[in-house]
Amino acid sequence: MNEERAQQFDAALAKLPRVQLSSLKPTPLEPMARLSEQLGGPPLYIKRDDLTGLAFGGNKTRMLEFSLADALEAGADTIVCGAAVQSNYCRQMAAACAKLGLELHLVLRPVRPIDLEESQGNNLLQRLCGAHVSVIREFDHPSQRQAIAAKIEEQKKLGKKVYHPRQDDTVDLDALAYAEAGVELARQCEE
Repeated sequence: MNEERAQQFDAALAKLPRVQLSSLKPTPLEPMARLSEQLGGPPLYIKRDDLTGLAFGGNKTRMLEFSLADALEAGADTIVCGAAVQSNYCRQMAAACAKLGLELHLVLRPVRPIDLEESQGNNLLQRLCGAHVSVIREFDHPSQRQAIAAKIEEQKKLGKKVYHPRQDDTVDLDALAYAEAGVELARQCEE
């Protein structure tokens, strides 16, 4: 890895709005000696983004640090987004919004029939974090997009300043978060 370029990347990234959500960076690399041995290959490692600390951790914390900073810079007080009922992204979004004082409306899509009947796993954790959760009856993405659009309009009519990740051009911010993880990983591999 070219350390000079990595430092330039770090400097450019430092100019962007960001909220601190992770309690651990860099996340550690853990050797998987037994798996390496079983596969008869080179040493394998796993990057422990599950240790980021936000709502049981996960790699989504990285991108939320940028997208929610963008939301706050835009003056948002309400986030509307959605995914599948047991989404790790939505679980971490719920915890991040609770931490930052943002109202969160999740429009979730069922994957299995039981998703329509009970709150468990991430669906339960999202609710415990204070998210307003609605599970649509349909299992398809177009129905979910329509329901999210309706929720955004509903909240705007209530006077909320709504931010919708994925719609508000946060994909580039998400990519930057993972590029940062790549630089972090490259540095760790050189150690």
